[in-house]
Amino acid sequence: MNMDASNEIYQEFLRKFRLWDRSFDEDELKAMITQSAKDARQRYFGFEEEPVMKKEVYMTGWIREELEKNLNQYSLDYINKQGKYRKLHQEVAKSVASYFSIKGLGDLILDPQKYDQLFSGKYEDREKRWEKLNLPVTEMKENFVNLIDARVRLVKIVNRLSYVDFRLTSIGATKDDYHYFMENIEKIIKGYSDRLPTINNLPDWFYGNFNHPCLICRLNDFPLDSLEQTVDYFADKYEEIEQNRNRVEIKFNSGDGAWMRYVKERDQFEISLDGKRNIRHQIVSLIHELSHVVSLLKRFSGGVDWMKGGKFEAEKEALVIEKEVLMSLSKDLYGASLMDKLMVLRQTIFELEIYESPNQDLAKLYAETFNRCFREGRQERNDLYLINRSVIMEPLKSLPHCLAMTVTVTE
Repeated sequence: MNMDASNEIYQEFLRKFRLWDRSFDEDELKAMITQSAKDARQRYFGFEEEPVMKKEVYMTGWIREELEKNLNQYSLDYINKQGKYRKLHQEVAKSVASYFSIKGLGDLILDPQKYDQLFSGKYEDREKRWEKLNLPVTEMKENFVNLIDARVRLVKIVNRLSYVDFRLTSIGATKDDYHYFMENIEKIIKGYSDRLPTINNLPDWFYGNFNHPCLICRLNDFPLDSLEQTVDYFADKYEEIEQNRNRVEIKFNSGDGAWMRYVKERDQFEISLDGKRNIRHQIVSLIHELSHVVSLLKRFSGGVDWMKGGKFEAEKEALVIEKEVLMSLSKDLYGASLMDKLMVLRQTIFELEIYESPNQDLAKLYAETFNRCFREGRQERNDLYLINRSVIMEPLKSLPHCLAMTVTVTE
């Protein structure tokens, strides 16, 4: 690995470690880089087939990935060693435990099958199921706000950042990226809303509290029939997939969404799809994850590793390719997929609001953010944020995806 690349990684991670510990020893970081470089070189020359990227790219990616792991462990160890920080971290854990101590709530949030049952069947039956749960909404809201406050205090004191700034740093985005997104939210909403396909005879409850609006399932025509056909389409369209199809492995999970990662130890791309979704949604998810694969393969050819730039840059690149693929398949399918993106955007707007100001009428805010993203939305109050697993357990998870949305409507 050349000195310029090594110095770039060194400076990048020295800043990250010192975000947690201002007295972090730079010699410790140099030792981590030296060991990771040794491990990367040994693994690279241990593959039976020629790896998908050049040695320099593989090594910088390996080192960055290992340093991220070390950083995560170091931050936890550092907090636990510092009394005042440990107490703040324990407050976050205690807030989570208090939230899930409410009878029946843990299963509802953490079991995808039970959660989905709440939103299935006749609409009036969904409302009855919610009422029958008889959850202590007031207590839940208090615990929820306590959890938000605990996270905000921890980050403010340990990292000297607001929670939103902390998340921006963690995904490789800048304040300018964030401000650009905030300035263009309405343009994104309008751009996506204008492209939604016209579907006749939608039920009057389609935009109600107890429904997750979806147009993908209501399209009369769908251009692909299987996951294999989807990979075939990508292979025909992108030589990167055609030449590396054997490196793509597709697995299924039980309600954990979809994701893709490059597995450096095996020189393969692992895609995980939600096995509980129907085939249409699995295909749309696969299109997005294969777009990430194409993006990474283009990066490798250009001498850039899979870790550089963070999640924000990765999403920007993938969304451009995803849009290209969906539009080439069906303009209606692309339009229908934007309803899912509007739902993601709604949740992220809600989360950005609560991490700035949690002490407000959150049920009203959750309804208002929905109405903001959907022209037909007429919700007045909505308490269902209280059982949204992502909001509770994975705060601002979709922030990189939402920041990246600007590239599909403003550029």
